Amino acid sequence: MKLRHSAQTDIGRSREVNQDAYGVGDPLPNGIQLFVVCDGMGGHLAGEVASQTAVQTMLATFPNVVQTDIPKALTTSIVSANQAVFDRGRGNMGTTSVALLVFKNVAFLANVGDSRAYLIRNNSMRQITVDHSFVEEQVRAGLMTREQASQSKIKNIITRAVGHQREVQVDVFREPVQVGDRFLISSDGLHGFVDEATILRTINTLPFDQIVPKLIDLANGVGGYDNITALLVEVDELDELEANDPLLETLLNQPLTTPARSADPITEEFELPAGPTGTKPMAVVGMHDDETLQHVPLTASGRLTPAMAEAHARPVASAPRAAAKAESGGLSGWGILGSLVVLAALLGVLYFFKLPPMSLLFPDTTATPSQNVVAVPSLMPTTQPTTTLAPLTAAPLATATTGITPTLQQPTATP
Repeated sequence: MKLRHSAQTDIGRSREVNQDAYGVGDPLPNGIQLFVVCDGMGGHLAGEVASQTAVQTMLATFPNVVQTDIPKALTTSIVSANQAVFDRGRGNMGTTSVALLVFKNVAFLANVGDSRAYLIRNNSMRQITVDHSFVEEQVRAGLMTREQASQSKIKNIITRAVGHQREVQVDVFREPVQVGDRFLISSDGLHGFVDEATILRTINTLPFDQIVPKLIDLANGVGGYDNITALLVEVDELDELEANDPLLETLLNQPLTTPARSADPITEEFELPAGPTGTKPMAVVGMHDDETLQHVPLTASGRLTPAMAEAHARPVASAPRAAAKAESGGLSGWGILGSLVVLAALLGVLYFFKLPPMSLLFPDTTATPSQNVVAVPSLMPTTQPTTTLAPLTAAPLATATTGITPTLQQPTATP
């Protein structure tokens, strides 16, 4: 297997700090090399710390955990990064993460958040990862078109982040590769502002070493409203594999599993734009990044089902309900009298026993004096079934040796 890569990160034209980071691990004895991009959030400096901590932790952890199960190793490295970021920020910082490696002619990719991985093959470009974002959930449920999602004012609301909660759910993808395949992994400072047709045309027409700098220039050319990171990997040669290679069969059939999640998050309620008229409101709890204007809801690992989306998108039928009451004749005189008697009895009990006000009987245990809750559509569940890691019996890969020093590419500012 022979790969080459090109990478660059840029502060953009609007940010004071570059909260993006990327890293390229040293090739391991078995030929595996890890590529990572992270996009931090959590305030002026916290996002920078979160992304760099995640990249460093993933590159340091991966060589020690990669043995027979590549998906599990990728997941473990992101879970370790999640713990490292959470320990530093206690839920007040976070980062997206997207990672890529190629082994035995198979690419494995993992992501959390809205940083992406694309495959460019035969003059076409396809997104492999799935965004963990509010608008993506709406698109997948049929409530919003791709065009609407790209123009949405709430497209920066992400629904998963590394380091925001004690545990994280990771998506892992697998893709057999061909000679000439190119993988682009990027932060939303690139793919959020430069359309995919322009990205594809740039990749197909420029020499390899000029592609990434040009993509950065394109993002800055339309405003540079966010930090920009692009990492391009090209497959120059494939491994020569024996027919019916048992290890290849294992790699192609390993379950793409995810770990369980914790139910003990650190939360902060934040303000979001009001949702569409006629949708059921909810109080969104999570982390708000003043620097990048990104949001992470409390339901950060939830998944949206079409049934839930349909239920929550159904208009509130206030007028029909009033009409139905009128048709039924409303409450009778005896019904009204009975209600007044019950209310009077309840007030008498409260006065006699000198109970505290009703607001103290049912306190809001999640709120603090500084929190501000705004009603937005409820489109995400708070729980999700988890998958148990399946045991494997495949022959082991060459075990990575210790002492390999990962390299972290520091962000460079553009004048």
